[in-house]
Amino acid sequence: MNDVDCDQWIKAMDLEMEFMYSNSVLTLVDQPNDVKPIGCKWIHKRKRDQAGKMDVKTAFLNRNLEESIYMVQPEGIINSTVAFLVLYVDGILLIGNDVGHLTDIKKWLATQFQMKDLGNAQYVLGMVSRYQSNPGRDHWTAVKNILKYLRRTKDYMLVYGSKDLILTGYTNSDFQSEKDARKSTSGSVFTLNRGAVVWRSIKQSCIADSTMEAEYVAACEAAKEAVCLKKFLTDLEVVPNMHLSITLYYDNSGAVANSREPRSHK
Repeated sequence: MNDVDCDQWIKAMDLEMEFMYSNSVLTLVDQPNDVKPIGCKWIHKRKRDQAGKMDVKTAFLNRNLEESIYMVQPEGIINSTVAFLVLYVDGILLIGNDVGHLTDIKKWLATQFQMKDLGNAQYVLGMVSRYQSNPGRDHWTAVKNILKYLRRTKDYMLVYGSKDLILTGYTNSDFQSEKDARKSTSGSVFTLNRGAVVWRSIKQSCIADSTMEAEYVAACEAAKEAVCLKKFLTDLEVVPNMHLSITLYYDNSGAVANSREPRSHK
């Protein structure tokens, strides 16, 4: 494409394809042997004198199709399936841009090794394991609820978009939810491209005497995680603007004020 506005045209093409995927009207598949796909081409047009006008993006003028229609992929669109396998000790994290491909990888790994898919069960399993030495009826009920949850969500995965790669952190805390030890629980999650990449829920090692203290401890732990993530993503060299500060959100004004007090950092 040699037009002076080629960058804008390419951006518009990418946006159009993104709308197709987000509305679930287009799925990239291998061409079946007995199918002859129809062709397609891009039509570019400059809209002038748009003052006062509105445009509905990806308006569909026909009702839903009851059959599958195969068409050639538009020229200039390159789709590649990417998968990353991150291994730490005995834990594996799978990241990719195709859910079906990730499912196939998980199935293949299961045939090669004895594995279990924890999914989102890490927190609840950690909570239940605290009482495994002397479990009661309530604990057994909690375990059964966990098993039901795992059965319903065994095919769920995290799905990421394709917009700005911006790392953002969120943190929060309850107050002395652990009745036996009077300790609070810290929680944090970091998102990249609106998808969670790191999350944590852990009992605090100290006893907080107020909600402000509990929130401040949680924010402190999240800030340490942000420093590690920033270094890790900087070394990967795939996320731009990692030299900028990472935004960390937490909703306790007292903890915010305390974090800005120099005496709190001595």
